Amino acid sequence: MMMGTAAAQFVAPAFYKGLQGPKFTVLKKIGDNIELRRYEPGSWVSIKREGMQLDSAMSGSFMKLFGYISGGNAAGAKIEMTAPVLTKVVPGQGPTCESQFTMSFYNPWKYQSGAAPKPTDASVFINNVPAMDVYVLSFGGWANEAAYKTQAAALMQKLKAEKLPFDSSHWFTAGYDSPYTMANRHNEVWVPAAAAPAAAAAKAKPAASGH
Repeated sequence: MMMGTAAAQFVAPAFYKGLQGPKFTVLKKIGDNIELRRYEPGSWVSIKREGMQLDSAMSGSFMKLFGYISGGNAAGAKIEMTAPVLTKVVPGQGPTCESQFTMSFYNPWKYQSGAAPKPTDASVFINNVPAMDVYVLSFGGWANEAAYKTQAAALMQKLKAEKLPFDSSHWFTAGYDSPYTMANRHNEVWVPAAAAPAAAAAKAKPAASGH
């Protein structure tokens, strides 16, 4: 799928499954299922919550954001679903401390110029996210809190083994499928690269192919 001119002729990956989503470039591949990606700056709609459990935070946040795209905005506009559903996780300082979860939907390309309608729910906000380099681990199946945490830990362990510096203060979950998708599900965890882009890319193995 070729995105619009705002996406600078970005060819969306198959796991977007026909939906609009953020433009990224694969800088390098590390092993079979890890990539270093560079994401363009983008406009998202977000909600921030604190809690002990990722699953419960994601469930409540999703319904709030779904309300926004279903007409809960100043324009009363019905906004198309995009991919991925992205959740930033800032772990608590200890096992009894709450973590911070920020779930986001990517705003469609027609709103990337800054024209996204204002949310009517005060807890929902338009979030202009700067460009970022992230290490991405992809996995299939049904993803829940345990799966996301396991995969995030595995990604960080791999990065440590490869001596690739990363920011361990937060990480992301990225989901691409509706609950009604039974097969070929695609999930990701993202960990921000800590080094300058050129330095991080130099330490990763060259990609056999890229976007």
